[in-house]
Amino acid sequence: MVLTNALHKVKQYGTLVMFQHTIFSLSFGLVSMTLASKLTANSFLSPWKICLILLSLISARTGANAINRVIDAEIDAKNPRTSFRQIPQGVLTKREVILFSILCFIVMVISAFFINPLCALLSPGALIFLVAYSYTKRFTFLCHLFLGFTCAIAPMGAWIAVTGDLGGFTPAFSAFIDMIKSFLLGNFDQVTSLFQDTVYSFIAAFTIDNLIFIPLLLAAINACWVAGFDIIYGSQDVEFDRANGIHSIPARFGIKNGLRISSSLHILAVLLLYIVGLITVNFGWIYFIGALIITALLIIEHIIVKPTNLNHAKIASYSINEIVSVVFILFPIVDIYM
Repeated sequence: MVLTNALHKVKQYGTLVMFQHTIFSLSFGLVSMTLASKLTANSFLSPWKICLILLSLISARTGANAINRVIDAEIDAKNPRTSFRQIPQGVLTKREVILFSILCFIVMVISAFFINPLCALLSPGALIFLVAYSYTKRFTFLCHLFLGFTCAIAPMGAWIAVTGDLGGFTPAFSAFIDMIKSFLLGNFDQVTSLFQDTVYSFIAAFTIDNLIFIPLLLAAINACWVAGFDIIYGSQDVEFDRANGIHSIPARFGIKNGLRISSSLHILAVLLLYIVGLITVNFGWIYFIGALIITALLIIEHIIVKPTNLNHAKIASYSINEIVSVVFILFPIVDIYM
């Protein structure tokens, strides 16, 4: 009986956080991690570091989705489409989900500390974005882009986890940290010169051989892709959002224009996908076959959703993109090792 209850609880948590959707960011994190190990001096990835990176990525996303359910509990309870969720139905309490979220975030931060000092330093900033996203729909229609940006932390974080630095932007980042330290310590005479060093180093980093642009492009693809299908998902709630003061692109501009913006973001994501393939020496024909499959899937995604017919919105925003994620994991990584 105890085991049965425990398994039921685990299943409820898995449903709560939609664990299968972890792949939306995990896919980009894995590709970025693999590329970083091949393109930089850190060519060897130990099983220990791989486990830490995976643990950090999964715990971050799981914690973020769990705390989102707590923050949005009242909204979910009002919305007929989401009122069946675990907290509104009393299957899980806010208190236990908050504790679960805290545990996930602790795991994320501890994992970052074991990976390298830079990951440890940046982890609190990532944590802020993971929690803050849930509040953005309360004041801006740009919440979809904020979600995309938050998901885009995964490929950047995975790259930094392997390299331990910011590539050509490392001098600018170091100067920026020194500037902040000087300001906090009251050494204001040094702040101006350090600010100049930060700006000059930042500009100097814009070179063709700066490999950090690869994870930045992956992050941009991740952000545009996620924001695009989140707009499709949000189209289901236009009337509810408008009636309850919830902000979204479909609620602000209408479903038709919202779907156009979603299409534009996905077109941009696809263009960047091909650019990454062209500028990354490790990618060849296998990568581009995967890119073509992803392009076809995104086209199908937008064909099956119409402003006057949103019956397939969940399939378009979630089911198809789960396949996109799998394709994006398999084809680039197979290409790298072929």
